[in-house]
Amino acid sequence: MNRLAFAACLVACAGVAQAQCDFWIPHVPDFDQKRSGALPGDGGMYCVPTSVTNWFAYFANRGIPQPTTLDGPRTWQSNSNYNRVTSTLSLMGSLMSTNASTGTNGNNGLAGAQTYSLIAALNKVTVSHYWCGGGYCPTPARIALKRAMGGYVAACYGYYTESPANFFTRSGGHCITVNGEVNVCSGTPYLQFRDPADDTYNTTQSTFTTRAATMTSVTANFRSKSTNSYTVATRWRLNYGNAGKYLDGWYVLDPIVALTSSSVDSGQLVLHRPFRFDDSSLPAVQFFGTPAGTGPITEYVMHPQGLDIYYITSPAPGPTAIYRLYRLDPVGGGSTLVLSSTSALTKLTSSRHGEIYVCDGSVLKRYAADGSVFQLLGSRALTVAPEAVVYEDSADAIAVLTPTGVASRHSLTRYSRNMDATLSSNFLANLPSVSGEASMDFRKSDGHLFVGFSGNPVIFRFNNLGTINQPNLLLPAGYMPVGVNVGDDGHVMFAHNGMMFDYMESAAGGGWLPSPTSLFAGLPATGGLYLTRSRTNHDPAEHEGPEFANIANPEIAPNGIPDCYANCDGSTVAPVLNVNDFSCYLNLFAAGRIEANCDESTVAPVLNVNDFTCFLNKFAQGCP
Repeated sequence: MNRLAFAACLVACAGVAQAQCDFWIPHVPDFDQKRSGALPGDGGMYCVPTSVTNWFAYFANRGIPQPTTLDGPRTWQSNSNYNRVTSTLSLMGSLMSTNASTGTNGNNGLAGAQTYSLIAALNKVTVSHYWCGGGYCPTPARIALKRAMGGYVAACYGYYTESPANFFTRSGGHCITVNGEVNVCSGTPYLQFRDPADDTYNTTQSTFTTRAATMTSVTANFRSKSTNSYTVATRWRLNYGNAGKYLDGWYVLDPIVALTSSSVDSGQLVLHRPFRFDDSSLPAVQFFGTPAGTGPITEYVMHPQGLDIYYITSPAPGPTAIYRLYRLDPVGGGSTLVLSSTSALTKLTSSRHGEIYVCDGSVLKRYAADGSVFQLLGSRALTVAPEAVVYEDSADAIAVLTPTGVASRHSLTRYSRNMDATLSSNFLANLPSVSGEASMDFRKSDGHLFVGFSGNPVIFRFNNLGTINQPNLLLPAGYMPVGVNVGDDGHVMFAHNGMMFDYMESAAGGGWLPSPTSLFAGLPATGGLYLTRSRTNHDPAEHEGPEFANIANPEIAPNGIPDCYANCDGSTVAPVLNVNDFSCYLNLFAAGRIEANCDESTVAPVLNVNDFTCFLNKFAQGCP
């Protein structure tokens, strides 16, 4: 397959509109997982650590240097960095509990990637992992949407055995790093990827190579484990070698963002991206308006998998008042009405499985939310309208805070995910007299619950049942927190007086203090706050076991296209080497990018006239 046939529609840099269909990410590392004598089992089962480390190395060249590990920016193709990469893969595999015989199973890959992000990437990136479930599988369009929103994908596919015809059972899997797609919106889509397993076991880095496979949508009966029943589903098959390779999971690395409302226009949402990679075309601040005549925005949440936004608008009081819940496409900017009610719609939140919870008056409702699908799954009548609602990922519980009519008494009730069982119900312990709007969130590391009231300069802290007090977060006098959020790093964020605040717990045990390195502190925020974080829909009953072991020697897509340094802009239309490559190289050099260090020199200044000579020579040599 020649380069033109392989990717006829590639673009060198994906803008928001174009990325909905096709995208191409140049200069993505393609590390070898197979490393003789250097990793457990020689790295034969290290596809998950490697597919994720490819992205962290990419980040190391774009603003997240990771000084204790990858220590970028670096020329990752160079064998001078081989041992450094091996050491990082060893660390990532250890954090992911990767097994030399079975690979990376269950939730361990996500936990390891999150831990690495916290210690090396300073929480600038959230890491989420989703398996097929609840109708939400990776598709070409969803991968392109993730890219359009600034995300980076390591996709996983399962090997499925067909027996009988049209009935598929998972029997193993493999993970790859997705660096492009073609024909997503028309024709037969191509997936382009770096395959960690496309090299033999050795002690040197192979040439970075992009593989490609067409994808076909297949509706059939699938099951993740041989002990489970089949479910009719539509999944995307990779078309090469054995016919049973279906996309069924993905790791998504997203720059962390925050959603709030505008102080200028009550019908406008604001998305803040305080950290962007230097090749991002996304704006640092993005504004979204509501349909005309719908009233001010009161609450909002981002879907954990799709990153689309759900928001509530409230009308002026009156006998014909209609409350509305909309779904907002963050790429196109359009809103779709999904729910309306004459009762107040409040307390909007999402589960880790992608369900949306909202109170319709005093009835808590649970909806399946998968793009255009918005379907009622169940409801629970509450005694009174709640003060706050939030999902507890670790327990798969929906937590509801309600007033009791007695001063200083607030009841915390935790229901099961489908709300058919009460898991616990307690008064918040030793809570003083409070007033104003309540907001709350759970901290992932220890399950602690943080509760704030807009009339009190303190954020109260409890165990997850609300029965035991923990040291509170005492705020300066006059601070009235709204929109309490707890990030992956355990920091507590909230809005006050039109601004975001970020507090961290002192390592010395001296209480709480403002984070000196916060990406968000000081950014404008009105009314509330929603912070993205790492999540997963992992279910041990579904996503554990031998069916999720890695394949020792996965099939390699044929006819890979080796990287060609002279083709700087990644063009695919003949002639691939042209004047645009010179412009591309000059831009890299002017920006001081490590990719412009053609001769791989290490003596300062590493970028010099010799690099121009090197580039001219490579251009003259042409591409394979």
